[in-house]
Order: sequence, then C-alpha cells, then structure tokens
Amino acid sequence: MARVALKVEKGECDNCLNTFPGWALYKPLKSEECYEAICGACITAKAAAKAKVEPLVVSVWDSEHGKFMKAQRNLALDGSLWTVMPGTPLTIECQAKWIAYRSTLNRMTVDCSNPSDWVWPEPPALEYAEAL
Repeated sequence: MARVALKVEKGECDNCLNTFPGWALYKPLKSEECYEAICGACITAKAAAKAKVEPLVVSVWDSEHGKFMKAQRNLALDGSLWTVMPGTPLTIECQAKWIAYRSTLNRMTVDCSNPSDWVWPEPPALEYAEAL
C-alpha cells in the first residue's frame, strides 16, 4: 500500500516529535493508526526494524592496520612499475614474473579477507636481458 503525503504547510511527526514541512510527512498506514503523521526517517527506521536489517559491515581493510597494509602495497606497486613498462631492460620471462607479482599485490584486498592473514609475496629476482 502506498503512503500519501499530508497536505499541510508544516507539521510534527507523532513518532519522533520533530517538525517537518508538509511534504515530508505522511499519513500512517492502517497498522500505524496510532499516528496522525509520520516522517520519512521514522518510516525508514520502522521498516529496517521490521525487516531486522543488519547494519552495513565495514571492511576489515578499512581499519588502521588494513590502511597501513594497503599503503605498503601501493609503495611496492609504485616501486616496481618500471619492471613492466615498455623498454625495461629485464628479460621477457622476468617481466612475466613481475606482472604476476604485481597482480597478486593488486588483488590483495580481494583475495584476502583479513589484513592480518595476508602473506606478502616475494618479489621476483631481477634478470636483465643481454645488451645487443
């Protein structure tokens, strides 16, 4: 059943007792007949309570430790960018190893759910191509 906005200039929500412009107040549904007017915030809160909605889970990677780990990962990615750029003096095989290493670092927050469980991969050895 759809809610209908009240046609008043200003009014008070009977649930939270805050004053709102008329367009922000609604007639209650039959199950809420103890109210004459109800605001959108109270409607949302009641719906969430009724549905037993769990609060939004924040990623463990957003903790201080997780942010530190991501910063260290970013430093490692920045420091190894030259290994995969065109014109690098490394062998093709070595470049492939560095691409895999960087991919593992890039997927750190996807492949590991907890920063405390992360195991840092070993950077590959540098293998230079022979000069022509």
